[in-house]
Amino acid sequence: MIASAASWRELHNYVSTLKEQNLQWKIWDDFLEPDKYCIDFLVKTNWLVEKGFPMSLGEVTFDKKIIYREDLKTKERDITICHELAHVFYPAKSYQQNISNINWECIIEWIGRRWRAKPEVLKEIIEGFHIQPRVYDRITQRAFPKQTRRYRNQGYTQLKLPLE
Repeated sequence: MIASAASWRELHNYVSTLKEQNLQWKIWDDFLEPDKYCIDFLVKTNWLVEKGFPMSLGEVTFDKKIIYREDLKTKERDITICHELAHVFYPAKSYQQNISNINWECIIEWIGRRWRAKPEVLKEIIEGFHIQPRVYDRITQRAFPKQTRRYRNQGYTQLKLPLE
């Protein structure tokens, strides 16, 4: 068993094994690679993303809101929002079937992290839902190149990467 807070490699290996052993699960038939049009659809259908005090890191409400904890660091915030967006697109009621809760959360986490890993999708999420962008890794550097340049021009950067 693996927790959804595992590293990407651990999570990816675990979910890949789940998929190989459970090809009959509906989630695999309907799974699509994330794209910015999915996010655009949510924005146009009046979904909101807000800071708040959910019971866990984040939650989806019945009134079209994704609420994330106020005290999350930027990367945790982005991962949490993407995780909750995956819940919106793959509701447990339709997809979880006979999948245990922990396995379901791992699959949702895997989907959410795939969304965050695509700069164009992350940019659409952050800008579409009017969230403050922050540059903290290569993905966010690609998603927000103007912000990266602005920080460098001011003599500092949030980005700490090995020299290439």
